[in-house]
Amino acid sequence: MTYKAHVPLLIIIHSSRVNMRTIRLYFFVLCINAFAQTSTPNSNMWVTNQTIKTIAVDGDYTYIGGSFSIVGPNTGSGAKVTTSSSSVNTSYPKVSGTIYTVAADGGGGWYIGGDFYTVGSYSRNYIAHINSDGSVDASFNPNANDIVYTIAISGSNIYVGGNFTNIGNQSRNYIARLGVDGNADTWNPNANSTVYTIAINGTTVYVGGNFVTIGGLARDYIAKLSSDSNSADASWNPDPDSFVRAITVSNDTVYVGGLFYNIGSRSRNFLAKLVTATGTADESWNPNPNGKVYTIVKSGNNIYIGGEFNLIGFTSRSAIAKLNNTNGSPETWNPSSDGYVRTILINGSDMYVGGDFTYIGSQYRNRIAKLSTSSNNADATWNPNASNSVYTLSLSGSDIYFGGSFNIIGGKTK
Repeated sequence: MTYKAHVPLLIIIHSSRVNMRTIRLYFFVLCINAFAQTSTPNSNMWVTNQTIKTIAVDGDYTYIGGSFSIVGPNTGSGAKVTTSSSSVNTSYPKVSGTIYTVAADGGGGWYIGGDFYTVGSYSRNYIAHINSDGSVDASFNPNANDIVYTIAISGSNIYVGGNFTNIGNQSRNYIARLGVDGNADTWNPNANSTVYTIAINGTTVYVGGNFVTIGGLARDYIAKLSSDSNSADASWNPDPDSFVRAITVSNDTVYVGGLFYNIGSRSRNFLAKLVTATGTADESWNPNPNGKVYTIVKSGNNIYIGGEFNLIGFTSRSAIAKLNNTNGSPETWNPSSDGYVRTILINGSDMYVGGDFTYIGSQYRNRIAKLSTSSNNADATWNPNASNSVYTLSLSGSDIYFGGSFNIIGGKTK
């Protein structure tokens, strides 16, 4: 198969011999213009998702081989598409690194967090704001000193959790609240280890991670805080026995997912439904997945979960499932993913899913797919085709921004 790319190419010749019998080579042909090379790298040059081990030139064509499976445009680790089209908006800045979280700013822009250092032409450490026109917000630079895993927005307040100990020009251990100017305010619960997830319900802030103290109290892996106080709620303590990775709040219920086996004074494997007033686990709701839960979304009377599991109770469900909110039993809906599901976004009857999979909903889909809440099949035409894991999705109007560890969207697959 031949691909044309009218861009300059840097040729690297390896002197070492390549054992063609032991290395799987996937060859692609790139057609290039014959003009003088510049010293400035072309940021739009097509790239691969894994190692190139050999290059050969024949006239205007360049052949590359290696352990890669996708070749395509260099998009960086964040991309904006729409609910109706999976074509990437190329005016958005490239992010160099990994994006773990994205939150819509309410005005068409996005706050992003992760393990990155540059966004477009700007130096940004672990957190940044992209304006609605695709430009980088020059005035927002909290300059965290380590990874940001979660961002939650409440009005003009930006709640941030991660592995940092300094952010927004203040010493803040693993959790902070920022203003739109990027500065941390006086709110400071002071966790003692990583915060992975934050969920806000009015003035209540639920926090999950691998900490064991927060808000001045001993709290294992989950806590209930107030937006008006630095202290943890003294009467709310579900006390799980391991990390919490996902929290979703709905009215008088808190849904919690993670790596635990006990929570809220009950045996609960990886997933639980807690009463907001007491923190105790719902006695009758116990789906019992057999693996980690990374994402939870409530829609109507159903709970959608994604993770590493392949069973819900005694029912086969591969990495994604739809549960009844009343009794926790799995519904018949079953898109069946061949890899972990890490993020779920619901828009009406449409569902957008990201993770590590390459097949879901009876379609080959690399790490991101559009499903229906009423059908097991993936959308036949919506296919961004990410080159590596998708960790986060966020919706603003008809726009979807997603991030992960990929560097190619819309490439050509072997």
